[in-house]
Amino acid sequence: LIEKVRDWAEAQRLKGRRVIGLNFHPMLRKYADSEEIREDAIRLSDTIVRILYRNPSVCFVFVPHDGRTRVSDNLVLSTIYEHICGGNTTRSGEDAAEIQNRIFYVKDVLRAQHAKALCGLLDGLVCSRMHLAIAAFGMATPVMAAAYQGKFEGLFRHFNLDDTYLLSPEKFLSDDMVPVFEAFCAAIPALKDSITKRLPSVLKLSISNLHDE
Repeated sequence: LIEKVRDWAEAQRLKGRRVIGLNFHPMLRKYADSEEIREDAIRLSDTIVRILYRNPSVCFVFVPHDGRTRVSDNLVLSTIYEHICGGNTTRSGEDAAEIQNRIFYVKDVLRAQHAKALCGLLDGLVCSRMHLAIAAFGMATPVMAAAYQGKFEGLFRHFNLDDTYLLSPEKFLSDDMVPVFEAFCAAIPALKDSITKRLPSVLKLSISNLHDE
């Protein structure tokens, strides 16, 4: 599977595109039932379609990170994927099939080492799973996050990153997400450089914490 993603990503880059991972935690907000989760997934899928139409140089890899419960990441990602590929991307004068071809859906939840390897194939990652973000930073891959419960702020501070690319769930699921995402894509080279410079000291700190325990 990693080889398939690598081949697809390389083919996209030959077309001048950035490869961005997408993950969404289905319990990011308090939902009454799965139908409310589905409504947010469709809202996010409309945003993804808008991003793809506005940014021909962007493509997405959908990455589930937790499949342990019925309310797994795939509940959201499969809804987004089916909504986009089910004919809901059609716009006058534009090719919906071309939009669909810019999405690779990794349907299986990967083991930790494979998830980290996949993050290394990405130019950037948009996610709401803390451990997936850690895997991305470990591969010097910049992260934009839907933050909740204060989980991401400390992680970003470790890499001297401000909260520009940390969005509340409400903003992440609104039109506000689009300009922030576009700014994130433009800043990827600078962000990657900053993460690369900080990574050795962060790794050293994490190792010392383990020894302290």
